Formats: sequence, C-alpha cells, structure tokens
Amino acid sequence: MQTLSSMQRNRFNFRFVKDTFSILMLFCYEIATMCCGILPPLLGLFFAYVTILEYEKHEKHIAFGASWYVAVVFLLCAEQIHGYALFCVALSFFIFYFFIFDYLLENIKFRNLLLVSIVCIAYLLIVAFNNLFCYILQQDGMNIGYEYLIFMGVESVLALLLFRGRIL
Repeated sequence: MQTLSSMQRNRFNFRFVKDTFSILMLFCYEIATMCCGILPPLLGLFFAYVTILEYEKHEKHIAFGASWYVAVVFLLCAEQIHGYALFCVALSFFIFYFFIFDYLLENIKFRNLLLVSIVCIAYLLIVAFNNLFCYILQQDGMNIGYEYLIFMGVESVLALLLFRGRIL
C-alpha cells in the first residue's frame, strides 16, 4: 500500500516550467518592442522593480532571489536591444539608488507618486547617460520624443498596479 507522502504532487516542476515560460515571454516581448515601436520597452518598470528589491534587501535584510537577477539581465538585454550604450542602465541605477532614492524616499510621502517618479527618473537618467557616452565617443545621441512620455505614462500605471504597497 502506498503511503500518503509518496502520492503528493511535486510542485517544483510546475513552478520551474512557469518561471521559464515567463522569462521566455519577457524576452519575446522585448524582441517584439524592437519590431513594433508602439510597445513600451519596460525599462522604467524593471528599473522600479530592481529599486524596490534593493530597498527591501536593505530594510528587511532579505537576500536577493532569482527574480532580482532575472530583472538585471532583462535590463541589460533591453538596453542592448534598444540601442543604448552598454551599462548605461547599470550606471543610472547606481547613481539613482545611492544619490537620489534616499532623498525621494524622505521627501515624497505619497508613495504612488514615488513609484511614478522612479519610472520617469529612470528613463531620464538612462537617456542622459546614453547621450553622455555618445558625446564622449563623438557619436549622435538619442532624442527624447513624445513616445518616451507615452512609455513613462504606461509604465507608471503598470508600476502602480504591480508594486503598490511595496515601498513603505
């Protein structure tokens, strides 16, 4: 007669398949944003997500999980797919988190506005560092057009839906 413990369902395989499928869908979406210019590249959303995970690590002393590494790899791949200079997203994140985030956290009491400002500042810093690198290399820089404002708006709404209540 089988014991009850050997009849239990193994959820690890399902979670692994679900996580792998989610990661593949994210990268397929990122490739689709390259082909179709109206889709937002989700740079600001993942920038906010990495910021929230970093904040939770320092406040709650929680170690980084696989989601943090997936988000960082996604940001690095997205910057290359969309033609930004190598590591301008990483440099933007370090400058933002260590110099700007604490100031915003202390002065903005309305946390939904904090999420929106993280997404908008992320785009502004990424484009600013990309243009700085292009200036140093004597290449043409990127211009901020109306599509960046649309991307900021869409990703701000997504950040409010996904991350509300994560920064207290």
